[in-house]
Amino acid sequence: MVLDVLDMALKSNGWMQPMNRFSTAKHYSIAKRVERLLETRDGAEVSLHQIAEMTGYQHDHLNRLLRAECGLTLGQLRARVRLRRAAALLAEKKSVQETGEGRGHL
Repeated sequence: MVLDVLDMALKSNGWMQPMNRFSTAKHYSIAKRVERLLETRDGAEVSLHQIAEMTGYQHDHLNRLLRAECGLTLGQLRARVRLRRAAALLAEKKSVQETGEGRGHL
């Protein structure tokens, strides 16, 4: 019980804040970083291995990190981003053909 009180007191005073050792920037999850990368650089010519290299991880290791964090592999996450992009294009009244060809990017 004493440790619980001490823990609460330290957290309330800011002593037990999670901290990024490498910078003062906020820590973003690997899934969010990969999603942002996919939204900006994904295309038909970009392979999953190239996407993994852009993040600084090997493809298999990145898959393990993503699976542990959000339950999806890199390929599944890429499909989700592409579906979200296609749904947004269709919502903007783009034709199915334009959406499928990748014209009218967001």
